[in-house]
Amino acid sequence: MVTFPPTARSSIESGFARFLSELEFYRLFLYAIVTPEVRVTRAAMEKRMLLEALAVKVHASWEGFVRGLMVDCLSCDTAQYAQSMAVTVPEQPSRDLCELMLTGTGILRLGNASQLRGIARDLLMPAFNPFKEIGKADVSAINEFQTVRNHIAHQSRQSRRGMERVYQRSKLDPSLPPGDFLATSVNGHGSADTAPRLGIYLDAFLSAAETMEAHLFPERQPKGTTR
Repeated sequence: MVTFPPTARSSIESGFARFLSELEFYRLFLYAIVTPEVRVTRAAMEKRMLLEALAVKVHASWEGFVRGLMVDCLSCDTAQYAQSMAVTVPEQPSRDLCELMLTGTGILRLGNASQLRGIARDLLMPAFNPFKEIGKADVSAINEFQTVRNHIAHQSRQSRRGMERVYQRSKLDPSLPPGDFLATSVNGHGSADTAPRLGIYLDAFLSAAETMEAHLFPERQPKGTTR
C-alpha cells in the first residue's frame, strides 16, 4: 500500500474527484448536443462549434488534472527526480516547490499521453507513478484526441497534417470539419454498441483516470479486482 504525506493524499483525492466529475458533466453535455430529441440546437454549424468547444474544454481539464497529479506525486518522493536531474532536493518538499521544479525546467509543457508516461517514468518513483499504468488503448485514443484538439485550437499547417493522418486511419474525407468528426458514431473498445467519437475519447480519459486511481489507492478496489 502506498503511504502518502497527508497533504499530498488530500490533494490527489480532490484532483481525481474533480476530474471524474467534470468527465461526467462533459458526457451529459455531449449527448445533449448530439441527441435529436434533446435539441440543444438544430443547426448543424452550431452543433459542430459546440462539439469543437467541448473538445477544447475536455483537453484543458485533462491537462490541468495530470499537471496537478504529477506535482502531487513528485511531492511524495523526489528520489527519482534528483537522480534524473542530477540535483539535490528535499525528500518531501512542499507542493509549491515541486511545481517550480517542474515548471521551471519546462517539464510540464506536456505533449501527448505517450510523452506524459515517459516524463513520469523519468521523474517519479514507481510507487508514486500512476501514469505508467495507463493502458495502450487509452494512450492511443488520448493521443488521437489531442491531435484533433490541436487542429481545432491552432488551425496550423502542422496540426492539419496530423488531422489528415487521423482521417486517413479512419477512412474519412479529409475535408470533414473536426466537429463533424467528433460526432461520427463508432464502436467502443470491445463493444458492439456505437457512440459519438468524442464519447469514445471520454471513455479513454475515464479509463485512464480510474486505472491511475487504482494504482495509488489499491485498497479501494474490490477484492479479486484486477486491472
